[in-house]
Amino acid sequence: MSLHYGQTVGELLESHLKDQEFSTLIQEKRSLFVIDCGSIELQEDRGFQTIAQQFCVGRHESSLLILSRNTVKTVQQLARIQRPATTIKLSGLVDQDALKILKAQGIQGESDCKKLIDSYRGNPQLLLLAAERIKRFCGGKLESFMLHKTSFASDYVRRVIQEYRMKQLSLCELRILDILIQSDQDSPKWIAFSELMARLSSDGETASMSELIEALEKWEGMSLIESDEDPNTGEATFILPPATRKVLMRSSLNTFVSQSQPA
Repeated sequence: MSLHYGQTVGELLESHLKDQEFSTLIQEKRSLFVIDCGSIELQEDRGFQTIAQQFCVGRHESSLLILSRNTVKTVQQLARIQRPATTIKLSGLVDQDALKILKAQGIQGESDCKKLIDSYRGNPQLLLLAAERIKRFCGGKLESFMLHKTSFASDYVRRVIQEYRMKQLSLCELRILDILIQSDQDSPKWIAFSELMARLSSDGETASMSELIEALEKWEGMSLIESDEDPNTGEATFILPPATRKVLMRSSLNTFVSQSQPA
């Protein structure tokens, strides 16, 4: 079932099933309910929370699968109290599988192909888009494409950023993005959580740690930023993917970021 803009999960289920049928399917038949949110942010109202909890109690063999760009907090909360719920973040393709996409489009050169795969983080949709255009405009010659450092992920990232309504970000959120952009000016650099917090405080920001964590978790869930664990300290570190950084540097976001700079 595909969720539409402004629609709740309860309304979605009602449009496909009657309440009695829903309860019967869960309890009496082994059923799989799949809800595809697409680019729509799931409304986690009381009705949705009740529906999600129904799949975590009682004796039945039914399951609920939610496809969402954003992290579903209700599922995380159920997992924390040891209910049968979990969140799985889809990652990019491994090099071997991603290479098959490029080779199928006639793109050669394993070394450059791996650089391309890394720049798109193994995203199959973006790799296919890039391969089709490289084949059409560059005659399949990847070296010409890599020479000009072009990215076809910009349209996708720009759409995500527009849907997230970047112009409605708080000054603190804008400052966080500004720090991430500045840390990546010359070459990609992972920035530690403690450094982010320290730089916000030194700039006179009134951001709390919880506000910083909430922003980072949301952007990471939308794949606008990436995180990793420092092998020495175990601390979380963050970086902007190439496509995200390119869009933010070229967009009007810079105007808003400049407004967040301390006087």
